[in-house]
Amino acid sequence: MRPLAVSNVDRERIARARQHGERTARSDRAVVAVRYDVQRDAIELLLRNDRTVSIPRANLPELRGVEVAALADAVVSSEGDAISWRALDVDIDVTRFIAGPTTVPKPSV
Repeated sequence: MRPLAVSNVDRERIARARQHGERTARSDRAVVAVRYDVQRDAIELLLRNDRTVSIPRANLPELRGVEVAALADAVVSSEGDAISWRALDVDIDVTRFIAGPTTVPKPSV
């Protein structure tokens, strides 16, 4: 197998994409944790700024019909802009929810 030739233009695009990903991961709106709230049937995202965003499962058509037990296996992307259920082959870009009105302060512990 021959190595792929990468042009200077491609190298620049890759570098810009990497920088964008690093900036996104450092953003105060980056998702740092995800969990499924059974009682509210919602996905909860903890943001770097200690705020929580709750997304009703009904707003995520990708998760309709999924067993509750499977929802506990969500992971956050390294950029903090998406969540995934690898066993279900489901990836959801959550940036549209982070800026929404459902953002509430994280309760103090």
